[in-house]
Amino acid sequence: RRLPFLSFLCHNSLSLFLLKNPFGLNEFKFVLKLLSSLLPVFSNFTHFLYECLLFFNLFLNFQVHHFLFLSVNTRCMQIPHLALNFP
Repeated sequence: RRLPFLSFLCHNSLSLFLLKNPFGLNEFKFVLKLLSSLLPVFSNFTHFLYECLLFFNLFLNFQVHHFLFLSVNTRCMQIPHLALNFP
């Protein structure tokens, strides 16, 4: 099933946000509230839950990447825009 353009945009914006910003619990709650406020925009509640699952997936992936980037500094140097965010 093809995703609507809005979902695609939402998904990509979150990915970009996660890549460019260190992400903590407060930001996690904020984005979750933001998704909730957008509920009327989604075609139905199932679609909304699907977006939440995508978001949780991105959040968990970011936690793993954060750990990997902290562990492997040489990898950070290969990706300049990420290297700025990680010590």
